[in-house]
Amino acid sequence: MFGCCKKKKTNKSLDELKKDIVIDDHEIPLDELLKRYSSSETAGISEAEAATRLKTDGPNALTPPKQTSKWVKLAASIFGGFNFLLWCAAVASAVGYGMDLSMSGDEDVPKDNVRFDMNLLFTRRFAPLRGSNLLASHGPGEFAWKMSIAIMMYMAIILATVVTVTGFFDFYQDRKSGNLMDSFANMIPPKTLVVRDGTTKEIEVKDLVVGDLVRFRGGDRVPADLRVTLARGLKVDNSSLTGESDPQTRNTNFTSKNPLETKNLCLFSTSVLEGSGEGIIIRTGDRTVVGRIAALTTQVDSGPTPLAKEINHFIKIISVVAFTVGVAFFVLAVVYEYPLLKAIVFFMGIVVANVPEGIVPTVTVSLTLTAVKMRKKFCLVKKLQAVETLGSTSTICSDKTGTLTQNRMTVTHLWFDGHIRDAELLPPNDHFHGEKRYLENDSYQKLLRCATLCSRSHFRVPEFDVPLAKRVVNGDASEVAIMRYCEMIRGDGQVDEFRKTMPKIGEIPFNSTNKYQLSIHPMSDKQNILVMKGAPEKILKLCSSYYHNGETKNVSKKFEKDFQKAYETLGSYGERVLGFCDLEMSTTKFPPGYQFNMEDPNFPIKNLRFLGLIAMIDPPRPGVPEAVRVCQNAGIRVVMVTGDHPITARAIATQVHIIEQNEQVTEIVAPDPKCDPASDEIYGKGRLKATGAVVIHGEQLSTMSPKTLKTVVTNYHQISKSIGMLLLWNILLHYCSYSMGRFIRFENKKKLFGDARIGVSSFIIIRMNMNILFFRNQVLNTSVIFTCFLATFVLNTPFVNEVLGVQGFRLEIGFLALPFAFAIGLYDEFRRFFIRNYPGGYIYKETFY
Repeated sequence: MFGCCKKKKTNKSLDELKKDIVIDDHEIPLDELLKRYSSSETAGISEAEAATRLKTDGPNALTPPKQTSKWVKLAASIFGGFNFLLWCAAVASAVGYGMDLSMSGDEDVPKDNVRFDMNLLFTRRFAPLRGSNLLASHGPGEFAWKMSIAIMMYMAIILATVVTVTGFFDFYQDRKSGNLMDSFANMIPPKTLVVRDGTTKEIEVKDLVVGDLVRFRGGDRVPADLRVTLARGLKVDNSSLTGESDPQTRNTNFTSKNPLETKNLCLFSTSVLEGSGEGIIIRTGDRTVVGRIAALTTQVDSGPTPLAKEINHFIKIISVVAFTVGVAFFVLAVVYEYPLLKAIVFFMGIVVANVPEGIVPTVTVSLTLTAVKMRKKFCLVKKLQAVETLGSTSTICSDKTGTLTQNRMTVTHLWFDGHIRDAELLPPNDHFHGEKRYLENDSYQKLLRCATLCSRSHFRVPEFDVPLAKRVVNGDASEVAIMRYCEMIRGDGQVDEFRKTMPKIGEIPFNSTNKYQLSIHPMSDKQNILVMKGAPEKILKLCSSYYHNGETKNVSKKFEKDFQKAYETLGSYGERVLGFCDLEMSTTKFPPGYQFNMEDPNFPIKNLRFLGLIAMIDPPRPGVPEAVRVCQNAGIRVVMVTGDHPITARAIATQVHIIEQNEQVTEIVAPDPKCDPASDEIYGKGRLKATGAVVIHGEQLSTMSPKTLKTVVTNYHQISKSIGMLLLWNILLHYCSYSMGRFIRFENKKKLFGDARIGVSSFIIIRMNMNILFFRNQVLNTSVIFTCFLATFVLNTPFVNEVLGVQGFRLEIGFLALPFAFAIGLYDEFRRFFIRNYPGGYIYKETFY
């Protein structure tokens, strides 16, 4: 009806959901918007029109995902996947038992020498029973026959029991996982105020329609996506959508084409923190931003886990093998004129014998034990399959600050008057008693003034008896570091006292768009001062002058060159750098009492005066370098996201051994006039130099073609991407993430082979896609050695092998497996060779996972 107001669709295309939101409701004039939706800024729409639109568009609610019945889930857990093959084996065993039982009374069927030579088998296996009355009364053939009947029945019962128990256990684990849509349902407010026919009333949120005029205030949740028509000190919390933790001001001004950034839109389910406002609803239900996120989240299928893929592949192989071998022996039985019924029983026995009955409980128990171990390390497993997926991790995405680093920044260097200077270091466990070296410098005083005022951090309570490094400071890591440094230089409590002499008049908080923070303060009774800090390159662009040795000078090429050199030097130390500037405002244009508009600035934010740089270090966590080494050995691609400059990001990557010392690094941080970024680039040519690592600025990354991006990810062992700036390093190995994950994979693989002898061979040739990780996993090595000793003990220890009914291990038979092991190992070496030298080729696609 209204363009965006079409009938709700529950089965949206994922490609459509992944696209950026394209609307112009926040861009067009308000009168045009009201005309588009036949609404009024004061009276809203009529009740009749609202009823019509509600019937056409549907309720203002998120469509819940299609729920699967618990009985269907239970049936899938018990009968799905590999369990189906085991049920077939159980049924075959039961049928075979019935046939054997029916033949046991048939006098025409010989029982002494026709049991497919089971005579020989059972007389060997049950040698300890040779003197028993059971064997004497029935004879070896008769005894073997009866034992075969019993074994068939026991096999059927055991298979059915194991599959049922593991199926119920898997179903129980899945039932414990929460419903994803519950979190979205909790975000929806129950009722809201709406104006219809000029009358304000309270209705349920689900009855809202496009064009409705709604009213809201602090403490409410926004009932739908709406265009703000009236705002009184309105601030909202968009952290659930954008990640911005600071309150976001909302008014009637169009400030950005991006619906998530513009100030004249309030989005469904966001919280109103303070103030009040009115707005015209432009989107409801699944068409809102939250609705798109919910639909995208619930409709994306995670797909089978790597282990599930391997097991499904194995099911196909083992089914074909079992059926082929069974048919072959059935044909031989018929050729040798065995009774047809006995040939069928033998066919079923062969099929059952080829089914690895222990794989399901082995996998379930292995994953459960790992989940228990992870829970002890405060990692809660929501779904059991996630444990194996974690063990198959190929990529880890991680933030830098606070994750790889300690998130405890300390000011280490200053740059003013054209020189990099060492900052006074804050003692970690004591008060500062050192020399304050730069207090007499006028440039330093102005830089210190700017750093003291342009900050939102503050000490929670006065704690002058506590070492400064241990006092509680509210604010982000960078501001906390600067706050502590300023307090150390000025003295205990002097930062707050200094701020009282120059109270804040107005402020624009830092955001990812501006990349700066500014505030305005009274400098004296007759003059105000603007102070600003932010990304150094952004601050420099806003400055036309700089302060040097007591003089204000115009920015020159030489100064820009000195600035860039200092910036790169500090960044190479792995330090985060912030730029500072100020503006002593005109007393005539901006006298005391001037009303500064921080929403739509009515004061200059250009032609400022550059003061200097402050650099801070956020040291890596103590265990990070070792953890990175473990990931390198395990074969995981790691992604680190940071807002730091590429030089700083590269330095941190080197400190934690992501990029090795003295390694050649390709840098793509600026446009190349010789290269068309939209064209497909080739590794080793042009700007994609043949090195082991690459640093890519986010702007350059966004312009790369999909094929070029794939080439970068495939070929570079360590990749650094900056999104204003984003560092991404890539460690190209694969298979598993940590020792327990590898242990699970190996145990599953060994069970697939189904024999201890072949298990040793599989250990020798266990696959690693790029490098051989032999002997690096002590858990794996220990488990294999223990398995070998256990198998040797069980097979060759007198009385033990007799009680368990197994034969001793014959060395000449064991050597038969070695040629296969060497052949598979040779194949794997060739496979790795082609993967390393021809990435992206056919062998890479078929065997690298």
